Amino acid sequence: MRQQRLHILRDQLLMGDALEHGDLFSPRFPPADRHVGFLIPREDRRGAIDALNFQQPGGEGFQRGECFQFNLQFAVLRFASLIQSSGAVYARGDAFFKPSKRIPMNKLVPSEIEAYAEAHSMSESSVCRALRDETHRTMEYPQMLVGPLEGAFLKMMTQLVGAKRVLEIGMFTGYSALCFAEALPEDGTVITCEINEKSAAVARRYFAQVPCGNKISIRMGPALDTMRTLTDQFDLIFIDADKTNYLNYYRRSLDLLAPNGVILIDNVLWSGEVLKQPPPDKSTAAIQELNCTVSTDPRVIAVLVTIRDGILVVRRAS
Repeated sequence: MRQQRLHILRDQLLMGDALEHGDLFSPRFPPADRHVGFLIPREDRRGAIDALNFQQPGGEGFQRGECFQFNLQFAVLRFASLIQSSGAVYARGDAFFKPSKRIPMNKLVPSEIEAYAEAHSMSESSVCRALRDETHRTMEYPQMLVGPLEGAFLKMMTQLVGAKRVLEIGMFTGYSALCFAEALPEDGTVITCEINEKSAAVARRYFAQVPCGNKISIRMGPALDTMRTLTDQFDLIFIDADKTNYLNYYRRSLDLLAPNGVILIDNVLWSGEVLKQPPPDKSTAAIQELNCTVSTDPRVIAVLVTIRDGILVVRRAS
């Protein structure tokens, strides 16, 4: 197939401008002489997201009459499907790449609704905002960060439970751990498990910037190994690590859960992949098995909340 290089002009429309318009693909936006910003997954860096600004292509590139609600992840998927059919290769400087076939997480809630919910929820702290910004600038999979709305939900759950001890399975760069620490009382503690040293190094820098960071203890290594060494009970346990071990994390968490405690399990909708039968991969199958197990477990009661990528809220049955 013929490969097409898009000339990137100096007078580009920044991504921030595109975001302000909301409906990126409406007939009203962008004007034919403007330039559009997209986030494109790079195959040469295992799906890392790069910002790319380019002039709107003609022909079958984008149908200006199609009205899609603006959603960054959906936009990438739509864009990928269109240019894969044309064989186009797009340039950023001297680096040429094609979009990868799959984005790790596709938002299920429209961006406008999530932004509205964020605006009407407790705001994130300045240190969380700075950490979020750095994560999106420097980390390979920034979508793993829970973000402001889910962070507010984690804080609220911590306060509602009256938690003093929190166990987190999967820290990443520490955003959710900071949310827990900010919501805990002065004598509260967070034990958080992480296996990636690069992510942990970022987290440590931000934990050191605020007094509540002293409440957080990082345990490096496989989370199941760490969980086997724990003997105390926890008021809140947050599971957000490798999906194939979700059922194992859940089972061990029940052993460690305080009588009135709560387990929160993230990504249980898995970008909607949980609806597919048969499951397309091991992670989807593991999440489906977890959801079925929890919903039929007589020891607990649960509700699956459609915040972000789905959160399963679990507590012991009365």
